[in-house]
Amino acid sequence: MRLNSKAIALIQNILPQSLLLLLLVLPVLLSSCSGAPPQIAQLFWQLNIVRDIKDSTQHEELSLYVHAQDPDGTGDLEEIELVHPEAELRWNFTAENWHEVVRNDEMWLGGNGIKSGFTEEVPRGEYRVKVLDRAGETAVTSFFISKDIQGLQKGNIKESRFPRLQVMPDSIKLYFSAPEVLLSLYDGDEQFLRSQAFTSSAESDGDGGQVPTISDWRSKWPGAEMMWIQEYDSARGFGLVSGPYLLPQSE
Repeated sequence: MRLNSKAIALIQNILPQSLLLLLLVLPVLLSSCSGAPPQIAQLFWQLNIVRDIKDSTQHEELSLYVHAQDPDGTGDLEEIELVHPEAELRWNFTAENWHEVVRNDEMWLGGNGIKSGFTEEVPRGEYRVKVLDRAGETAVTSFFISKDIQGLQKGNIKESRFPRLQVMPDSIKLYFSAPEVLLSLYDGDEQFLRSQAFTSSAESDGDGGQVPTISDWRSKWPGAEMMWIQEYDSARGFGLVSGPYLLPQSE
């Protein structure tokens, strides 16, 4: 709707200024939001066994990432809600705490470190995932963690089975047996900075394992002070995570 100057002048004499402003701005507001709900294009979840190298303990955590699409752009997404109805557990991710990971030019939102808080094991059964946008529109999906994925239910995993890092002042060596590992980097306040995937290289150590080496890591990851390494054990159906590895800071 377009109003010429004469029409606006006539309306100004009839309507309060606040109502006139609303009439002029409303068409713009309506055109800027499609009102269409978001869509969950892809969902990634993974049960992880986490080895804390500080005290040599192990516990289970869940990783969850959503590749969501919204007609009004990813900036219109407001919240990711994860619920385990049977255990009455709920976790929420917003722009303040979710991780943004780009893989193959696709934006994934979510995070790691999801746990029950009541037990060392992640509850098995059905989980529901809801994505909400700023207009209150939602998209819902679900996934199921089978009791057959026993994880810690059979006891601790051997320490030698976990991926590990050897941190040196100018380089970092990665030891792992899976085709790929994921490094998650954090700053001194334990705020997430970024994740980066690595595959095995041609260089090998004396035991036949692959030893990719990251050189000059300070220039690649400015501000990074802590790191976790994660791989997926396809034979057991869960991930293996080690950390936190502290990165030495230059004087």
